[in-house]
Amino acid sequence: MIKIGLCGFGTVGTGVYNIINENPYFRDRVLIKKILVKNLDKDRDVDKSLLTTNYKDIVNDKDIDVVIEVIGGLTLAKNIIEESLNNKKDVITANKAVLAKKLNEFQTLAIVNNKHIYFEASVCGAIPVINTINDINESDDILKISGIINGSTNYVLTKTSEGKSFIDSVEEAKKLGFLEADPKDDLKGYDALRKIIILSKLAYKSSFDISLVKSYPMDNLTDNILDYLREEGYVVKYIASSEISGQNIDISVMPVALNIKSKLANINNEMNYVELCTKYSKEVSISGYGAGMYPTASAI
Repeated sequence: MIKIGLCGFGTVGTGVYNIINENPYFRDRVLIKKILVKNLDKDRDVDKSLLTTNYKDIVNDKDIDVVIEVIGGLTLAKNIIEESLNNKKDVITANKAVLAKKLNEFQTLAIVNNKHIYFEASVCGAIPVINTINDINESDDILKISGIINGSTNYVLTKTSEGKSFIDSVEEAKKLGFLEADPKDDLKGYDALRKIIILSKLAYKSSFDISLVKSYPMDNLTDNILDYLREEGYVVKYIASSEISGQNIDISVMPVALNIKSKLANINNEMNYVELCTKYSKEVSISGYGAGMYPTASAI
């Protein structure tokens, strides 16, 4: 029986808890022993004896085998991941913010402690893009990555392509849980930027100064621009890409106008799409749901 410490019980954490308790596969295989929450008094459909507000109760528990980190943010998440690995626990995280900054350090720490850090859920929800990159890297060289890797902003742009205003599309995405109440990370491109940095570090087996990488904010788009492009037969998609260029790695996140008949133009709603260009197999593409409770929880 694998014993789990679940750090975070928001949308994704709740999805993980539900899957483990509902899916017969996990019965007699996995047990959630402790759950880290912010507020013990919040009404939840869960045994309150499982709850704690002190992450040390999880990382220092010798009976816990695997720590799942889904709290988001930087400092606390970093401490949880580092202390869990140092205490000989495997780690699963969906935290692209901390991974974009600390991925190489975490991987080294895992090796030193003979443990693993898994982070498939940090990029593209249910799409196994990280496992795909790792598999390709065993026998091929990845030269370019491009695609739609933020399901939330793709949902917004899908609705604008159907004639809704940008503001109304954002509000609809919030109501459905695709966007946070403060959607800055998505609309400014920070979320997609962190994801393409994680994929690039894996694909090109390199480290680089992420402060030099910039994104073009999606919320600079206006209804006038979107309406004009739609009338001309184009839709806008928020495209993240990275490519080896000589000794450099070129990375960008920006809105791109695409012909309505193109493949990427027809990846809609919260769907993601990633295309990998390689030295030998030339092109590998995968798509699937990239936002929401269960796509991300299923990756975990």
